[in-house]
Amino acid sequence: MKNGIAPENDDVTVERGPPLRVFCPMRHEKTTLLTQMIEGLFAKPASRVSLTMENNWTVFHLYAEPEHQGDPRYCAFFRMRRSTVPLRGEQVPLEMFVESGYGRSTRVKVLRHAPFGRVAEETAFNVGQA
Repeated sequence: MKNGIAPENDDVTVERGPPLRVFCPMRHEKTTLLTQMIEGLFAKPASRVSLTMENNWTVFHLYAEPEHQGDPRYCAFFRMRRSTVPLRGEQVPLEMFVESGYGRSTRVKVLRHAPFGRVAEETAFNVGQA
């Protein structure tokens, strides 16, 4: 295993790789936070997201208190793109892909911060996209 870390007894190894992936029940338990985070973005489009050093990635941090002191805060990594599926009227279809969600103790380097609604608008109309 990477870095000499062996899976725990209740972990399940998924042999689709490379790289080798391991299912972690503790990490999976936190996925309820992921659902709340995404719902929160759509309920409050003014929620701040951070655009990372790679233009096609956006990281959203949940600034909730960790369950236990010293626990890392939970982050979700997602990307958005304009969809090719047409909608009626003047609506612009967007697709959002959640890439990962996990506790992270180190900061992510960012290009800028922006409200989620602005990021959606910029994506829809190809504003500032590389």
